[in-house]
Amino acid sequence: MKATRLALQCAVASGCLLGALTLPVTPSFARAFTDNLRVDLPTEPYTVDVPCLGPAVITDTGSLVIHTASNGNVRHFVEVANGKTVVDPLDPSLPTYTGTFAAHQTHVDFVDGSRILTFTSSMTFKSSGGSVLHLLLTEHLTIHADGEVRAELSNIRCH
Repeated sequence: MKATRLALQCAVASGCLLGALTLPVTPSFARAFTDNLRVDLPTEPYTVDVPCLGPAVITDTGSLVIHTASNGNVRHFVEVANGKTVVDPLDPSLPTYTGTFAAHQTHVDFVDGSRILTFTSSMTFKSSGGSVLHLLLTEHLTIHADGEVRAELSNIRCH
C-alpha cells in the first residue's frame, strides 16, 4: 500500500492493523538500533468507502514519520501521518468535503513472535455546503506467538 493511502484508507476503511499483520516477525532481532524516516505524501486520488458517506474519491497530501527502535528483544514501530484531504463522494447529490487528518499507528514485535498493534485516527471535514463530518477510529489487536489473533478493541465513529 502506498504511503499516500496509509492514514486515510486505514482510518476510513478500518484496515490498517490488518495490513500490519503481514509484516514478518523474526525469531530474534539482530541488534539494538533506532531510526527515523520522514516522507512527504504525494497527491494521488483513490476511491474508498467512507463511513457515513459512502464511496468517494480521496485526494490527500501530508507527511508520514516512521520511528523504529529495537533493543535486541523487542522491536517498536511508530508511524504518524498528518495532512489535508479532499473527499469527493461518488454520489453527485452529496457535497465535496475538505479537511485534515491525523493518524497514529504503533506496533511492537516481541522476540517470541507475539505482536501488539494499536491504531488511532481523527479526521474533520467541512462540506462545500457548510456541514461538518468527524471520523474517529480506534483499533487494538494482540497477536499471540502461536498466531492466534484477538481483536481487543475496534471502534469507528462518525458524526
